[in-house]
Amino acid sequence: FPSRSTQTRKKRTINPSTILSIISKYYRIEEDQILGRSKEATIVKARQLCMYLFKEKLEMSYPKIAKFFNKDHSTVISSVKKVKENEEDYLEMLEKFERE
Repeated sequence: FPSRSTQTRKKRTINPSTILSIISKYYRIEEDQILGRSKEATIVKARQLCMYLFKEKLEMSYPKIAKFFNKDHSTVISSVKKVKENEEDYLEMLEKFERE
């Protein structure tokens, strides 16, 4: 019989770097672009989704998320709120994230 450890699929450790990596691959943009200052719609959406996942999945504080992205904490609050209010726009990515 195979050992129990080989039967269970290895789960990825979720941290800011893994979230950033998953989101950048999904949107096919560079991680640096997500962390940058671009106001291009796709990049902004990816950045907002990362902030949302940092808050919801990692339970990071707004100031810590702001520091990670080099943004003001009020920007993070509005980004998280925007994703929550428009979850259907992010549903496909959120479901994919849960499967990763």
